Amino acid sequence: MNPSVAPSRATTGPPSGPTLGRRIAASLALLVVIAGLLSAGILALHVRVTAALETTRADGLAAQEALGLALAVREHYLHETHTVIQGDRAQVPHHHDWIADIEHRVSELLPRVPESERETLIELRETSRAIDEEYRKRLVPAALAGDRETIRAHQRSSAQLLRTATAAADAIVEALDRRAEQTGREALELSRLAIVVGIVGVVLLGVTAVVITVQLRKAVLAPLARLTAAARRFGAGEFDFRVGDDALDTTELATLGGALDRMAVELEAREAELLRTERVAAIGQLTAGIAHEINNPIGVIRGYLKTMLPTVEPSELREELEILDEEAAACQRIVEDLLSYAREPALELEPVQIDELVEDAVRRFCSTYELGGRAPSTEVEPGALELDPVRIHQVLANLLRNAADASEDATTVELRGRPQGSSYVLEVRDRGPGIAPDKRERVFEPFFSERRGGSGLGLAVSRGIIEAHGGRIYAAAPDEPDEPGARVVIELPLPPKRSEPGPR
Repeated sequence: MNPSVAPSRATTGPPSGPTLGRRIAASLALLVVIAGLLSAGILALHVRVTAALETTRADGLAAQEALGLALAVREHYLHETHTVIQGDRAQVPHHHDWIADIEHRVSELLPRVPESERETLIELRETSRAIDEEYRKRLVPAALAGDRETIRAHQRSSAQLLRTATAAADAIVEALDRRAEQTGREALELSRLAIVVGIVGVVLLGVTAVVITVQLRKAVLAPLARLTAAARRFGAGEFDFRVGDDALDTTELATLGGALDRMAVELEAREAELLRTERVAAIGQLTAGIAHEINNPIGVIRGYLKTMLPTVEPSELREELEILDEEAAACQRIVEDLLSYAREPALELEPVQIDELVEDAVRRFCSTYELGGRAPSTEVEPGALELDPVRIHQVLANLLRNAADASEDATTVELRGRPQGSSYVLEVRDRGPGIAPDKRERVFEPFFSERRGGSGLGLAVSRGIIEAHGGRIYAAAPDEPDEPGARVVIELPLPPKRSEPGPR
């Protein structure tokens, strides 16, 4: 795994801005509000039209009742004429029914006529009562006695009362007809208004739907086209292209764009890692052959030097031979590094207490490496891992040697270890010049070294060993921007916890 891409995987907060869900919800809410207001307005108009039509119908029925009342008032002429002609009491019961019918009709009409006509209706009732009283007290006795003078006088007064009653009845009929006509016009106007409101509402809904569609098209389709173009460019290998959050209006699409950008960064890093791996594999095949060919003559040279050293007398020649042996040994170490790098690490895993292994590695390092009175500072927490102790010794020795070479005389090398999540983390830190950010990945490439006399293979071999253990090793940034020194971090997987059997 490439540690240089680790920062690109860091999760960032969601982009701020309107979300697509909120826009859709707001659009739907606007349509619902408009439709609700339109429905409420049409329903209110419908209620008013219904009420006006009901009033018109009621007024029409009341007008018919008033017309019946007007006819009933005029029936008095018949009763009066028959009484005068017959000269008996035969019409008295019919006249009694007449006045009762008038009373009933007036009682029925009173709550149904306009307020302004109620006095007229009451006046009609009183006039009818007066006619009835004149009929019973004056006309009937006069007709029985044959008193023509009284009959004529009664007819004159009765005619005046009847004119008054019929005029009142006709006025009530006209008033009810006018109100029925007025409520009919109101119902018609309200019906027209309901039609206009419906048309305007439908047009408003249509315009709103078009505006919402245009806005959603702008907020969704255009960004989707940009995302599609980005995906095509990424598929073509143009990993330097970025979607960007500013070109996407909604939070969801901006999040998707950010994810595509992070994917492009990771794909670019993985492509670089693949190229590096292929290059390293090619180098490994080459170096394996070269190292095999060089190792044999170097072994022969060292063998002859060791044979010559005990027999050589002159001290100067002996010193030169020792220098030759040291340089040959250095060449042999380089060849061994080449072979270690070229071969796939073969691990012999066994349970190891990591704190004890680190202490042993530090102790061996201090005994074989000239530290000038300095010793690494260790702070390692206990932990049980499945490791190849020989290989991990090799890695720790290489890291400690690099840190000691980089540190100044007054500083110390620090080695820390602690469990973290599903891994055990080892960290080697020095107080030297540090590693430039653009070289934190390159230091693990073969033959890359900024240290004089270094082969450039130590960290490459260390990476192969750690990755063979299922872990990773990388150069980390310092805790503080101005903090000196380098940090090399090793993450080794912790063994899975074994579940304890439950009680039977």
